Amino acid sequence: MVEWESIKRLDSFCNLAVILGGGFGGVAAARELGRHRIPTLMLSTEEYVVKSKYSLGVRVKDTCEIVEFLSRLPEYVSKKPVLFTDNDLYLHLIYENLSLLKDHYLFPAHPNNLRLNDKFLLFESARSCGVKAPETYTDIEQVPGYPVIVKPAGWMSHACRLKAKAFYCRSRAEALEAVGLLNRHNLKAVSQQIIPGDTQDLYVVTLYRNSRGEILPAGVIQKIREYPRRYGTGTSHLTVNLPELVQQGIRMLDAVDYRGIAELEFKYDKNTGEFYIIEVNGRLPLEIGIFRKTGSRFIYRVYLDLISSSEKEVFFGNKGPVHCAAIPSVPGKEDSFQAEQKPVLWSFFVKDVLASRSLLSLISDYLPFLRPHQIQWAAWDKSDPRPFLYYNKYLLHRLLQEYVKPRERTK
Repeated sequence: MVEWESIKRLDSFCNLAVILGGGFGGVAAARELGRHRIPTLMLSTEEYVVKSKYSLGVRVKDTCEIVEFLSRLPEYVSKKPVLFTDNDLYLHLIYENLSLLKDHYLFPAHPNNLRLNDKFLLFESARSCGVKAPETYTDIEQVPGYPVIVKPAGWMSHACRLKAKAFYCRSRAEALEAVGLLNRHNLKAVSQQIIPGDTQDLYVVTLYRNSRGEILPAGVIQKIREYPRRYGTGTSHLTVNLPELVQQGIRMLDAVDYRGIAELEFKYDKNTGEFYIIEVNGRLPLEIGIFRKTGSRFIYRVYLDLISSSEKEVFFGNKGPVHCAAIPSVPGKEDSFQAEQKPVLWSFFVKDVLASRSLLSLISDYLPFLRPHQIQWAAWDKSDPRPFLYYNKYLLHRLLQEYVKPRERTK
């Protein structure tokens, strides 16, 4: 049950931040905003997501309840709330309800961004601004050879129903089967050239571009492991310094007048020495917490820009706007993404254990980072342990559902 009086008490001197949380990306955003004393409200269907001490948590049953809540919330606050999400399904929900939300909320999203969400339009946009992209086909008959990847053309949130982000197809028959499966779920399919390499050849650039075309960089990470191992979600990431990749990301955002948060995934081809854009997501990345240790204060600064705060120097610094020539040097040691910093490892440890080939290799990977301030856990935070504890409860419940109850039914 929603306690509207508690929500009304959050209405203060600054705009309320509202996070539609799908997981620990949303929790990390709430922790950052909360540490800067921004009143924060978390909505989620998952219990562990709403348990952070840095936000007022509201647990909802489904997306219909989220829409109903968002439609009522403006009645209880005096300033436009700032809306964030770390979840593809919730981002899709925002775009589906733009007419309802646009006059009452501030959010880092814009219809222009959809040109980079669609896989075929992404391919065309990349080529137009000189960024390498895998050959992409909308018709299976256009595919010149195999193997290829078959994936949904649009929102990745729809792929949740399939429990797969993409399908590796070795032949035309397998490709037709994958396309048929997507079509049966009312999803458009594209076939895409496979860029050789493994998980460690994947890099993600996180940027924010505002309505004036100014860029705020969060940083660049390299994926170390993912689960499931092929076309899965990252379980451990490492900060890296690749300014040329940031420049490619900026060119793509500028080309379509992108406005908002962008998570651009590239793959490095060792054979050609080139980076290829794979996909662009318009929501907070799961690993957004990694940038806390680099000092970028990314979410807080995006929030300030969206509310057109008088504290513009936090975004702009002392030497003008952060744009192409200035990346990643934002004035102020505590505020900037420092290329010279020691690498930071981000770990979703529970899933990283599943992704690792052996416990011994996992331990050897972690040893260099077991020093102060070099590792950022996805779930654990000593100042805010409740999401971690409730996540363990969630895992235990899932374990009982998947293994114990089926055995009881077979007796």
